[in-house]
Amino acid sequence: MTEACLCCCCCYRAALASAHQSQPLPETLSVLESSPQVKGMHTIIRNKETSRDEFIFYSKRLMRLLIEHALSFLPFQTFTVQTPQDQDYEGRTFHGKRACPSCVPERPWSRRSGPCAKTSGSARSSSRPTRTPENQSCTT
Repeated sequence: MTEACLCCCCCYRAALASAHQSQPLPETLSVLESSPQVKGMHTIIRNKETSRDEFIFYSKRLMRLLIEHALSFLPFQTFTVQTPQDQDYEGRTFHGKRACPSCVPERPWSRRSGPCAKTSGSARSSSRPTRTPENQSCTT
């Protein structure tokens, strides 16, 4: 790797981008499939003429796709629930150790009351993790 000045971001980015070129990529690396939708969103958010609102909208859409892709690697098992119309619905439920991001804020528009209301309802498990307002971490 060549010496790069750290006074400007362009030199630092170039050095960072070329740092791994002589090494193989990790086997655990998964890349989101490049589709016309993903390419279009990248084009929009990289365009310096893009408005602030459009940038936020398309950045959030791209983040949702990345999160959905990452969640697909979690262990799941099939789970059947009874709908109010007396129909069986086969879905998936998380089957693994507790995974609770402490950085996810409570949605202000949530129908649950309070900052860390426990999960309720017959179809939901009462052992689901909830956040406590004191430390914003998970408890069961």
